[in-house]
Amino acid sequence: MRGVMVVLALGSLLGVALHIFNNIAFAQEIQPNAATGELLLAGVMGANPMLAPGILALAAILAFAATYAEPALSKNRV
Repeated sequence: MRGVMVVLALGSLLGVALHIFNNIAFAQEIQPNAATGELLLAGVMGANPMLAPGILALAAILAFAATYAEPALSKNRV
């Protein structure tokens, strides 16, 4: 389960990055002469929401934390 959660967290980080890049690309199409700061702000607050991949990352972190001290997953089982 931990391995799946790590893959899920990495995938959600990729999703956040893709949403930001797509928002920046859209802002560049709308305002081709915009300053870099304006584009970065548009990337974070743009039309593509970052909530969905962010929630996946949060779920992966919570599931990883829930199984952190699980006795069944320890190497020193009796």
